[in-house]
Amino acid sequence: MKRGIRILLGAVGIFAAIYWSLMGVEMGDVFARMGEADLVLIAGVLLMTTLNLLIRAAVWKAIVRPMKSVSLYNAFTSYLVGVFSNLFLPFKLGDVAQGYSLGRKTAINKFSLVTTVLVQRVFEIASLLIIMVIIAALFSFPMLLERRNVVLVITVVLAIAFLVLLTFFKEQVITWVERRLQVISPSFALTVKRGFYQFIDGTRAINSLSDITRILTLSFLSWLVQITMALLMAWSLDIRIDFISASIVLLVINIGLLIPIAPGNIGTFQFFSIIALSWFSVAKSKALTFAILFQVVQGIPVIMGGGLSMMMELFADRYRSEKNRNSNTDKTETTV
Repeated sequence: MKRGIRILLGAVGIFAAIYWSLMGVEMGDVFARMGEADLVLIAGVLLMTTLNLLIRAAVWKAIVRPMKSVSLYNAFTSYLVGVFSNLFLPFKLGDVAQGYSLGRKTAINKFSLVTTVLVQRVFEIASLLIIMVIIAALFSFPMLLERRNVVLVITVVLAIAFLVLLTFFKEQVITWVERRLQVISPSFALTVKRGFYQFIDGTRAINSLSDITRILTLSFLSWLVQITMALLMAWSLDIRIDFISASIVLLVINIGLLIPIAPGNIGTFQFFSIIALSWFSVAKSKALTFAILFQVVQGIPVIMGGGLSMMMELFADRYRSEKNRNSNTDKTETTV
């Protein structure tokens, strides 16, 4: 029942965001602006989108590394599967597909890998918050210090503190939880204990200062690439903003998307793009054009790369199944 209510509220929110984004906008004007866009700059955004996907895969690889070293190729293809799945699944459920995909290619526990995806999200938000604080400190932009953003900062800090404490005091925590659950069910207590160990195993990267530094550096690089992407997309539509303004636009969009509702963030992406660009006196029709093109261009490498990665996994699974079937057949014939 609760899940149905959440889905209904999410659908209402998506409809409202799309309706508001289109309200008062002549779509003919939007399509005309798309036709006038600078294709060279858009091609640059497309290339940088691919580069950013590779950087984010490298971030994830660095988080997984303390558990087991994996190739950048495996991390990249599995990351693409996750991002591709998020285009069609709400509430970031593609993150589960991302961890499961790498788990099928390596001898790493899948639940631990899903935990590493959670750690990656924490690092992404933490690096985003640091950029927010820097911009708020250097430039007058009160929106970044609104109550909900302060709450977000506190939440992320508490989440990081919880992960650190859980890692350093894991034995004490697990022992305490196990003793209480054994009163209810010894088998359930054992299951929870194993789950705790698998979860904590995925947080190994936060135990090393060198790993944290490497991950944060790559995360900052990813945000710089994304800000440049937003800047080039704006310039392609003759929206004359500077690097700092593009940073603020991107930050506002990502703040709005921190709680994912719609698959692929359809509607919400346009809503927050229009709001962000309106602060720089950009007309609603031009802002909507920016939002549509920016989302579509970012989706092209994801759809192509993610779709190809999923097909390759399906073919690999079919090949393994066929190989095992033939192997079992040969064993049966040998026995006979």
